[in-house]
Amino acid sequence: MSRFLLSLPLPAYSRSFFVQLQSQPTLYKSTYQAKQPPRSPKTMMRFRPASNQRSVIDGSSLHDDLAAAAVNGCMNFTLVYDRSLRENQLSVSARSRGMFGRFHCTSCIQKGIPREWSSAVVCTEFLLSIPTGRLNKAVRYQCSIHSQKCRGCEKYMEPDLDRNQYTQKALRAFELWTGNREAEDSDDRVVGSQKPHDRARCHGCQVGKCRLDQKGRRY
Repeated sequence: MSRFLLSLPLPAYSRSFFVQLQSQPTLYKSTYQAKQPPRSPKTMMRFRPASNQRSVIDGSSLHDDLAAAAVNGCMNFTLVYDRSLRENQLSVSARSRGMFGRFHCTSCIQKGIPREWSSAVVCTEFLLSIPTGRLNKAVRYQCSIHSQKCRGCEKYMEPDLDRNQYTQKALRAFELWTGNREAEDSDDRVVGSQKPHDRARCHGCQVGKCRLDQKGRRY
């Protein structure tokens, strides 16, 4: 029966319809797309890179905010970040300040044990080269931020500094170091420190750069 139906002649309008289908096959392409398999939760998690276990971090990423604050504050000096400064150079002096920062241990969190802590005495070291001439008012400096060890895994973790607090405190320190203001009692006071400073896990203390005792006082 089917062979008989196929052998029958098609009407003219039917033949023209099939010819149109053969001449324009792209009009009837399938838009179906196979669904991708869902990602596993492990590949979707974003951890910090392994570089967060460095013991000392270069503070050049904080320079733009600090330099802009010096300009907006109408300081009589400008700040230039100079990575070539070394402590043993004659014109370079070393100073330090304690900054507020938060720590997140990425080593412990990968083991399912989230650990985080905050510190108001994150050792922040500055190398300064202050000009002596009246015409040159560009203060060249370099900043090094020291990490702290996690109590769980004893690995160094980089801090997330409070950028606003860093900018304000560093700018007041530069005012003092360049002779643009007198020293105050608050220069040696650490604000926001609730717990004793863990000198055994502070990298700045271990290398003799952090000048803060367990109570956050300068010694």
